Amino acid sequence: MNKKNLFFAAMILCSTAAWSQTDDTSKEVFKKITEALVSGDCDRAQRNYNIWKTLTEQTNPDIEAEIRECSASKKEEAKEFVELKDAGIAVAKKDASSTYVDLATANELCKNSRLGGYANWRLPQKHELYTIYTNKNIIPNLLGMYYWSSTKTGEKTLFTMILTTSKTLEAYDTIHSLLCRCVRTLP
Repeated sequence: MNKKNLFFAAMILCSTAAWSQTDDTSKEVFKKITEALVSGDCDRAQRNYNIWKTLTEQTNPDIEAEIRECSASKKEEAKEFVELKDAGIAVAKKDASSTYVDLATANELCKNSRLGGYANWRLPQKHELYTIYTNKNIIPNLLGMYYWSSTKTGEKTLFTMILTTSKTLEAYDTIHSLLCRCVRTLP
């Protein structure tokens, strides 16, 4: 049983004294609140809590705090990007395309991206690709090994990251098709 489930189990046990003073309906509703919070259904927990408050004419600051925490956690999960604050960038949680694309398409996909309501998405620089690699445990959905970068080496060649244990960067001509993961600079 995880820490959150233990908390709710203890809350239910501690509330049995209060339950003896309420009717069966409010007991059922209170149970639904805790079940919803354990399952991470914040909206259902809030709806049942509102019903419980009306039935009992009481409030429960612990439940209110848990619902706020649940909602904040869900908002973070719903973000379409991961912020790497130490590196000063946000990284999209998904590739901009599900297939390999050429450099021009990769640039356009990032330039036109509006993930999270932001308009400043771009291709990562060479060092940012390395940062993505070193943080791959918190950046989901890295689909392949080769990603475009905006860093040029010569006139027509860009760096790409090989996402393997070799941690190497290789140069590819712009005629190749690679994956595209967008980043943006954090304020």
